[in-house]
Amino acid sequence: MRRISENQTTCFEHSPCGMLVMDKEGFILQMNPALAAMLGVPAERFKGENTATLKPAVYRSLFSGKGAIHLAAPGIDKEKWFHCDEVAGADGIIRFYQDITELVKLKQEVGALRQQVEDLTITDKLTGLANPRAFNRALNSQVTRSRRYNNPLCLVIMELIDKDNPAASLDDEVILATSRHLRDRLRWADTI
Repeated sequence: MRRISENQTTCFEHSPCGMLVMDKEGFILQMNPALAAMLGVPAERFKGENTATLKPAVYRSLFSGKGAIHLAAPGIDKEKWFHCDEVAGADGIIRFYQDITELVKLKQEVGALRQQVEDLTITDKLTGLANPRAFNRALNSQVTRSRRYNNPLCLVIMELIDKDNPAASLDDEVILATSRHLRDRLRWADTI
């Protein structure tokens, strides 16, 4: 590779973005301090290596292309995620890395929290009526109350089907009209 100027060297050394410079044969010429810190290894550790000889082999995934790169293996202290981009020139390649580990972990946490909220939801999204979870809670308390006070309990099970095509899914409007009809005719204390 051609020699780089003092300003370019300063930018390379002080860039918060991880950078790796390779020749056109794939040998690593330089790694900036930011990438060395992200990986937790000295920059000299990679110098002169190529993508086929790099040890431990998990580091080879750093060269698996552009976009998200997952780095996790026994030879690595902590699981890491990077976003990679590269600029190829006639005499080599510069690869740029951003540590997105925290972003990936936050997205995983958000997904888990969304699932918890969905699991705790007690109403049907379409009708706003009680879903099976809420129905089971209400049924348990109603059965207990009926037994305690020796009052009758009525349970009605209803299935909506298209008589012309029983296997077909019903249109949302039919389901909504039925739910409104039931809501208008039952007592406030009843669970639908």
